[in-house]
Amino acid sequence: MKEIHEIKIHILKTLLFSSSKKFSELKPKDMESAQFMFHLKDLMLEGLVIKNDKNCYELTELGKSFANKYDYDSTNPNTQAKHSVVICAFNNQNEILLYTRLKNPFYGCQGFMTGKVQYGEKIIDTAKREFVEETGLVGNPKIKAIRHFKVYDKTSKKLLEDKVMYIHTIENPVGKLNSNNEGDFYWVKLSEILKVINNPLEEFEEIFNIVIEKDKEWFKEIDQFTSKF
Repeated sequence: MKEIHEIKIHILKTLLFSSSKKFSELKPKDMESAQFMFHLKDLMLEGLVIKNDKNCYELTELGKSFANKYDYDSTNPNTQAKHSVVICAFNNQNEILLYTRLKNPFYGCQGFMTGKVQYGEKIIDTAKREFVEETGLVGNPKIKAIRHFKVYDKTSKKLLEDKVMYIHTIENPVGKLNSNNEGDFYWVKLSEILKVINNPLEEFEEIFNIVIEKDKEWFKEIDQFTSKF
């Protein structure tokens, strides 16, 4: 695939972390409008970005899939299955750590924090690194299970995501809990979890059953169908 212009990368990355943006919010202040619009229109012609009925720009289904797979460090698309850790943290007040996702795809959905495994990195080191980077907390992750999720569009049956998830638990982490531009984190009483979760990530129930030990199967491959992507 040909190299993508840096302005297009800026647009895709900005929209990846938002439900939508106005033109004035997308365009860098020091850039000419005509130059910026040229690349924005190109992304629209490629079917990656659309202008919605609120006169704002957002990623299409294709755009979400592309932007989520894109490696912004190497400027190359990643078409292999995504390997991620999942962190399910508990404290001594019978609470579990959840987050609301502030990143496409699945913007606004609720579940457990995740983080991508870097090339050459041990899984347990990924879990430790991502947990402190995302939450500000420090803990000792223990792997519980592995799940291979293939996520399909409910209507078209098109494969949207292919992800291998290494599910970890952490007991009583220490530090000050922080949120970031990828997710809003909060502690929830186990007894109130059904009241709080009203827009769950597709894999939430499966992972929750693992960490509370209703499902002790170590490895499983699962096909999921979604309309939330």
